[in-house]
Amino acid sequence: MRSQPDDVVAVQLLAILNDADAPEGDQLDAAMDLEDHSGAWFEQEIFKILRREQFESVLAQHCAESLAGIWARQGRIDQGFFPELHGPALREVLGILGARAPHLIPAGTGEDWRSFLQQPGSHQGLLELACSLIYLRRLRTSF
Repeated sequence: MRSQPDDVVAVQLLAILNDADAPEGDQLDAAMDLEDHSGAWFEQEIFKILRREQFESVLAQHCAESLAGIWARQGRIDQGFFPELHGPALREVLGILGARAPHLIPAGTGEDWRSFLQQPGSHQGLLELACSLIYLRRLRTSF
């Protein structure tokens, strides 16, 4: 049996995300706050949510964004889980890592992502601005 982290807030956030009766707004807020926490058990729980959401939903996108923030902060990715990412969740992870820790993007994935950003109409500047604003918001609220 795995022990839960001592981080009570992290446990509460995951409880909201796993509560089928929780309001969608509460779940999205909880997903955005995941980045401020970490731990192996915690990441495994995020992986479960992403799989449950089939990497596609808005909730999955918010969870993926927070997961990428955790990885960027810790300077590593989960090599075992990363290949599972696809669809909107993968795009969120690549967007955050591309803006904050591009060296963590596995070889091959990065080139595909960079070529996507270089296509006309890719909104590269808007994506970079959004990632920067999210990062700054998180910094501001962490003090």
